[in-house]
Amino acid sequence: IYTVTTVKLLRNTSDNITVAARQNIVFDLQGYTISNTGNLPIITNRGTVTINNGTFRSSATQGAINNESTGILTVSGGSIIATGTRQCIYNNGGYIEITGNAYLSATTNQRGAVKNLTNGNALITGGTIISTRYSAVVNTANLTIGVKDGTPSPSSPNIQGYINRS
Repeated sequence: IYTVTTVKLLRNTSDNITVAARQNIVFDLQGYTISNTGNLPIITNRGTVTINNGTFRSSATQGAINNESTGILTVSGGSIIATGTRQCIYNNGGYIEITGNAYLSATTNQRGAVKNLTNGNALITGGTIISTRYSAVVNTANLTIGVKDGTPSPSSPNIQGYINRS
């Protein structure tokens, strides 16, 4: 059994966080914002991370969250906003779940809002995922979208990608 550690912000901050394998971290940003420093992701996850509220804002070249092969990432609320050259979530072989009131927005022209690859598993059953300059979800692995209580859902999640009208 692993101890769950809750990280609560008391103000807006900038940081680069690595969650090691066997760590279980819940981010309760209490409505505040955490952004990255330099060109590293805000979170490199090799353990278990849950995001419930607050804002993760990345303007770096590595995006907001890198989920590694041992990582389990659940985003059930809050916002992940990427305005740099990469995505909100880069799933490199781990497991990600996007549900509830999660909001992901990317303005990058590379990789979209969510990139799922290298035997990764992604389950998207809720939330809003928007990419204004690329595909909203880029997938080369295992992806399930819009299944709610075992039934396909045409209304949840809300996924909007770039449309080239030229």
